[in-house]
Amino acid sequence: MKNWSILEVLNWTTSFFAEKGVPSPRVDAEWLIAHVLELKRIELYTNFQKPLSPAERERIRNLVVRRANREPLQYCLGNTQFMDFELEVCKTVLIPRPETEQLIELIQNWGVKPTSILDIGTGSGAIAIALAKCFPQAEVTAVDISTEALKVARRNAGKYNVDIQFIQSDLFSKSEGKFDLIVSNPPYISTEEYATLEPEITNFEPKEALLSGNKGLEHIRGIVIGAKKHLSNSGLLFLEIGHKQAESVVTLAKEQRYSNIEIRKDMNGIERFVVISW
Repeated sequence: MKNWSILEVLNWTTSFFAEKGVPSPRVDAEWLIAHVLELKRIELYTNFQKPLSPAERERIRNLVVRRANREPLQYCLGNTQFMDFELEVCKTVLIPRPETEQLIELIQNWGVKPTSILDIGTGSGAIAIALAKCFPQAEVTAVDISTEALKVARRNAGKYNVDIQFIQSDLFSKSEGKFDLIVSNPPYISTEEYATLEPEITNFEPKEALLSGNKGLEHIRGIVIGAKKHLSNSGLLFLEIGHKQAESVVTLAKEQRYSNIEIRKDMNGIERFVVISW
């Protein structure tokens, strides 16, 4: 039986991914092979001629088949990087995006010093964990409607020794008290937009974490209205929103008699974040 080297497997996998229409075929091939061999991607280049064992080839093959079927790379690896830490991710939670990292940075740069924080729709726990690390003095509560997502979030929080109260709740339904900071990256994809998304998203990521009615505003509306009972007098509501939703969200916030409403753009110049307060 032929002894395949790392380079040979890498080249074959890259070509196979390209044929299957996988974006970034070389990079994804490197990630999968490095993951199985427990190497850094750069270390592949100093071990190109190393032969792979049958067991290693089989593990790589299984992951290659999954990625070729357009399962997200992060699900294949079982983890993803968010800010300066690693998160477990699987099909029960949304994969955190770079825009959500920008949301955390926006909060950090706002100059807030919250003593109580609520993360709505926590998913993998990315936002709650990042904020618990940023504001160790704050009591952090994170809610999600999905019991399976909360299991993942609890495991992720446990790795970083952060104290977060996780509650199963549909938006504010089980939330009590007031918070200095309410944050959410809610579902905000419309039915029409969902139909145009990549198969990595529509075939694998949890639909309930993405879709929010025909215009993608159902969850945002619930949060903006519900926050009125749960924002402290000096509290702030930070929302990540969808493309072209800023005007609608501003109108909604004005209807709810909020005084201060600010829009911030993401790295691509899209109006992606809304900051609301009394």
